[in-house]
Amino acid sequence: MRNRVPSKAKCRSNWRCAGFKEQAMATIVDCPTCGAKVEWAEKNKYRPFCSERCKQIDLGAWAEEKYAIPAVNLPQENDQDTLQ
Repeated sequence: MRNRVPSKAKCRSNWRCAGFKEQAMATIVDCPTCGAKVEWAEKNKYRPFCSERCKQIDLGAWAEEKYAIPAVNLPQENDQDTLQ
């Protein structure tokens, strides 16, 4: 039982107590392109994507304007005429 992370009640100094091995839980996310499970870690240089291919597919979609960030209250062409 020495390898488990202690509860907050037992250890309050940054989760590290003498005799306990620190264990961090890996964060798993879905690749935005293909949906594969990906570990969110520094060793994964493509995060949040699973591969260079998925990263490039997403970049291409942005370049082709398949994605758009919604704008609030875009001015109409008639509104621009009244400003002059």
